[in-house]
Amino acid sequence: MKANKETLSYLVTIFLSILVLWFGWLYVRDGAEFFQNTSGETHEEFLCRVLEVTDENQKVSALGDMYYLERFIEFDAEILRGGRKGDIIPVVQTIDNVSTLGVEPVEKGDRLFVYLQSEENGEPSWYAGDYYRSGQMGLLLGFFCLALLFFGGKKGFNTILSLALTCGAVFFVFVPSILSGHN
Repeated sequence: MKANKETLSYLVTIFLSILVLWFGWLYVRDGAEFFQNTSGETHEEFLCRVLEVTDENQKVSALGDMYYLERFIEFDAEILRGGRKGDIIPVVQTIDNVSTLGVEPVEKGDRLFVYLQSEENGEPSWYAGDYYRSGQMGLLLGFFCLALLFFGGKKGFNTILSLALTCGAVFFVFVPSILSGHN
């Protein structure tokens, strides 16, 4: 009988925690502006896979008294999601030794985000953005959870649950409330 009361208490606590998160999110979500484009420029983002590198060149540019090397890598990519899924597009990746330190040049098979920017003459230009890393992050998170379950058993499960609820509170209630101006 005592085990049933503890289990019921446990489940009610989890349910109430999720309910508080849900209503907190509903309360703050309307006023929050997440990653809104306020620059006036229009960019569309697409997830793509690199099919082949078609050209590579570089030039030396000046910024005041400072000279820097710009590397331009042109490649063909296939859009993987959205209304333009399957389209093959020409993309340019720009790497310089000032603002893009540590960025690796694209290779065949890489998955990355590309941005469509319309030029003044109406022609579309495609630019390479960040690499898509969600798959690797998901594997790392899964391994972490499995290790917690293996080594911690029931305490490991409780740890994962409390971590998930805490992250939910921070990212679905606390941060949106700050962005929407709530106290």
